[in-house]
Amino acid sequence: MTQIAGCSSEEGEFSESLQLSIAVMGSRQVYDYDPSFLNGIGMAVNDFNRQHSGGVFSATYNIYDDEYDFEKGVVIAKKLASDPKITAVIGSHSFNILDASVGFFEDSKKILIAANGMMDKSIVNKNYKYVFRNTFGEAEMGSSMADHAAKAGADRIAIYHSDTEYENNMGMAFGKRALENGLKVLDDVSEIGSQKDFDNIYKRWEAIGINCVMISQESIADAFMLAERIRKKSGTIKVYGDFSFDAEEMLMENKEYVEGIVIPTLVPISQSKALEDFNSRYKEIYGSEPTWWAAHAYDTARMVLDTAVLADSNSPEKIAEGLHSKTGYQGITGKITFDESGLLTNISPAYSIVEDGRLVSLKE
Repeated sequence: MTQIAGCSSEEGEFSESLQLSIAVMGSRQVYDYDPSFLNGIGMAVNDFNRQHSGGVFSATYNIYDDEYDFEKGVVIAKKLASDPKITAVIGSHSFNILDASVGFFEDSKKILIAANGMMDKSIVNKNYKYVFRNTFGEAEMGSSMADHAAKAGADRIAIYHSDTEYENNMGMAFGKRALENGLKVLDDVSEIGSQKDFDNIYKRWEAIGINCVMISQESIADAFMLAERIRKKSGTIKVYGDFSFDAEEMLMENKEYVEGIVIPTLVPISQSKALEDFNSRYKEIYGSEPTWWAAHAYDTARMVLDTAVLADSNSPEKIAEGLHSKTGYQGITGKITFDESGLLTNISPAYSIVEDGRLVSLKE
């Protein structure tokens, strides 16, 4: 566990303050690969403490490395859920850890925000009061890709997904919406196989006229390998991908094979002057361009902290009640509102496209 205090919140300094403590749970290796998320959390806490310097509220955040290990992650989650000093927990990267742990947080009346995603089965129709997911689910993302494919005229489709729960669900959602849109799903492949296996698959695709492939893979390496195999065979097949392709270094390393891939955004981000200003400030502080994780993480932390101020309380119960407010929270990424189940409302995924080895907003 790494403890980090905001720029005005050393432990014990505010003996009469209302302390807000955020626990950031996840794989430190993943966070270090793209530091934007943790940097966004840090900016949020520092900004909050500057804004409320001399007041009753102060904030800190701690990082808990679950190492993407199921057993370790569940132990950490259970400990955090029962810690009275913790206001809210953000994380984890592992959907399986979250699925096994949501009950701890709900039963302990401790806020959990699945800012890195969470499987639909873990939250949809559960009516949790303390669990929130401020990302899109696999069904929403799969359906949105099929909607875009219909508009793009890609009507003879193959789905290439790993045989894992999340990716299976995304593939099924894509296929269901594709059929509703009048598209033809002509092939479904759930094994990577060898190059020879792919050669045979592609021959089949040629014979049946496949003009679109949706890739959803648990392994980032497998997703990029499939993109390479497809592009070496065809430069015209339209490719959709899940957030496995949101890997900055690999996009650049493989840019000749990933150019033009369309990806639905995992999180809702609306372009605005506030977002531009945040990104500029981030670059001034850290000396590099942020990915969209920075602004998303910033809003994730600030909506907890600012809602506490509105509630005039550091009680997770009061803050959770405020997060469920129909007025929502206005962040730098847009308006964030949750329904009674802790799911995002009144918003659909936008799209990114790979251009010259970078993900950029798709303008249509």
